[in-house]
Amino acid sequence: MQLLCPECCSEEVGPHLDPSIELLRCGNCGAEMDRDEALVMIAEAESGLAQPVPEGLFVLDVEGARAELSDPDGAIRVVDPYSDADELHRLLDDAQEKEIVRSRLARATILVYPLSIAEPDPILAVHLGDGPTLLGFEQKLRRREDDEPLAFTVRVLEEMVDEANSLAAGRAADGVRLDRIAAFLNRPGQWNGGDVCEFLAEEIVASGRRLLDADE
Repeated sequence: MQLLCPECCSEEVGPHLDPSIELLRCGNCGAEMDRDEALVMIAEAESGLAQPVPEGLFVLDVEGARAELSDPDGAIRVVDPYSDADELHRLLDDAQEKEIVRSRLARATILVYPLSIAEPDPILAVHLGDGPTLLGFEQKLRRREDDEPLAFTVRVLEEMVDEANSLAAGRAADGVRLDRIAAFLNRPGQWNGGDVCEFLAEEIVASGRRLLDADE
């Protein structure tokens, strides 16, 4: 990443002429600086940041899903209440390949973890392209009395997309929360332990997580 001088914005920033001095030096104006005082181009700085998670990350084309399911040669196939994780994963994979399910974030995908002895039920998951995979809940496939196979499959897709969006939104909210915590801890001056603990407790409770009282 190209460093810029904070005084003259020159790109001529490099090691100091005196090897014993650990500061950087601008070859244009002679200013000395710590590395964290140097400037960088906005585009370069933003290229290293994680992409923000947009609201409603995944979008389902309901009419497109119905059209493909109605076509014997369509890209996706119907599922039923007895479909396993492999079938659900294939449904999502094919729907995303055909752009019946689209993502507003490059490389973000919805998947279903396969069946195993440890996890006997299909688990929905979201991968945002980098960072940890977000795990959802077991997929319970319950057919309504008036459900035809096509309508049932579309509803399953709708429910999985809704859950995926909920997972992504939760991750985005946690990211904003961590930014607030970092800003609080980065304030100039000395920390007050009590204030820090109170602030962290408020943020944790606001996230929906439970904190036990001291007497619990």
